[in-house]
Amino acid sequence: ALDSLMQYVFVGSTNFFRDTEAYSCFKEMVLLYLKNHNPGEEIRVWIAGCSTGEEAYSVAIILQESIEELGIPSRLIKIIATDINEENLYFAEDGNFYKNNSQNISQERRRFFKGEGEQFKPTKNIQDMINFVNHDLLNHAPFFNLDIIVCRNVLIYFEEKEINEVISHFYESLKEKGIFFTGQSESIILKNLEKWKQFKSC
Repeated sequence: ALDSLMQYVFVGSTNFFRDTEAYSCFKEMVLLYLKNHNPGEEIRVWIAGCSTGEEAYSVAIILQESIEELGIPSRLIKIIATDINEENLYFAEDGNFYKNNSQNISQERRRFFKGEGEQFKPTKNIQDMINFVNHDLLNHAPFFNLDIIVCRNVLIYFEEKEINEVISHFYESLKEKGIFFTGQSESIILKNLEKWKQFKSC
């Protein structure tokens, strides 16, 4: 299973806002959640299996848009983006992407990027939200007291016993009524787990 996971995380870059309908759903959940969030408390986010960073920056932009609409200070957002692949993490933290990877970035969201020629990168305020960390979902301790967990199209690369272990960690990590933003594969896996009914997911 670890070999399969390593093949997954070594895959090249993904796209920003991949699956636009899912991100629209996520934005709605974030807005609703933040409306009921104590504005003095830190918003803690874990992105598991962040690959080369496009998803982490997409989530950061969604959060920035939401706090602007609701008037919440952006300094209260802390995003931990994890991956097992050091090369992916280096690329993600550097934040330089090619224009052919930007087809899902709307005109309104171009303000969150700057670029020259064929390359572009997220603005400093978006980059500063995210801490990229080497982390093994199976062998390292999870993070806790989280408002949002993002795990999209990662668990499909694990065996059943490992999936149950990772999901158990997520369950312990996420606040009650927190947001679990999943990919299609995770949605299928989670739909039969009664204990997840208290969480929202796309």
